[in-house]
Amino acid sequence: MNLNRRTLVAAVGGAASSALLAGCGEAGPGTSQGDGESADDDEDEDDCETETETETALRVENERDLGGGLEWTHGYEVEDGETLHFDVTASDGQDVHVEIESPGGDVVFEDEGASVSATEGFDQGGTGRIRIANYGDRTEEETEELWDDEADVSAGDEVELEADLVEGERVEYRVERVDGARPQLRIEDPDGEDAREHDVSSMIDDEFVASADGEYRFVVENTALLRSGEWEYALEAVEEVPVETTVDLRIEYEYEEPVEICA
Repeated sequence: MNLNRRTLVAAVGGAASSALLAGCGEAGPGTSQGDGESADDDEDEDDCETETETETALRVENERDLGGGLEWTHGYEVEDGETLHFDVTASDGQDVHVEIESPGGDVVFEDEGASVSATEGFDQGGTGRIRIANYGDRTEEETEELWDDEADVSAGDEVELEADLVEGERVEYRVERVDGARPQLRIEDPDGEDAREHDVSSMIDDEFVASADGEYRFVVENTALLRSGEWEYALEAVEEVPVETTVDLRIEYEYEEPVEICA
């Protein structure tokens, strides 16, 4: 009787073991399915491509207050085959002249305006230069004092005021009697000819434009026979110069950025 029980237990145990083994065998299809998902992932990766996009980055950023008639030269670095973007902006709508020189010394760009932009590619690396000049149309008066003095001039004597002028230059002059005799004024050109004459007056106030380059003489004379005169006199050269402007300079360089694109 005991033997039969052991036999039964063994039989049951054997059946359980067979069932367990059978269960392990069924795991095969699940493993095969996981391998299929991995293959799909590989196919997705095969659909992605790496391309490049052109980006820009800052290389130079600077500003300068540029007076009328003045220039500003700024250096920049560039590599072989590199492309640079130049941007120049002047304040108050003032036009500036822009000239870009390559590392080899060639002028590769030239233009003028209140806002100037340029894109240039360079075959040669090194140090280049950009020149910015304030020769704009918006101007203001700039004066230079030539004479400012006073004199006590005896009867029959004169005072000579010399001024070295260029053609088109303007001079403002004033002679005023402080006491005594009244002055008379004449202006002589570089050839010694009378270019202008003012009659005797207590106040002579006018302007004169040079007709040629050279030295001009402003002769203030006391034409009285006996009486001396005390006078104040002043001469100023007046020039129209471009107004001061603030110039902003910005230079960027191009570079390639890799980008992955998947379908």
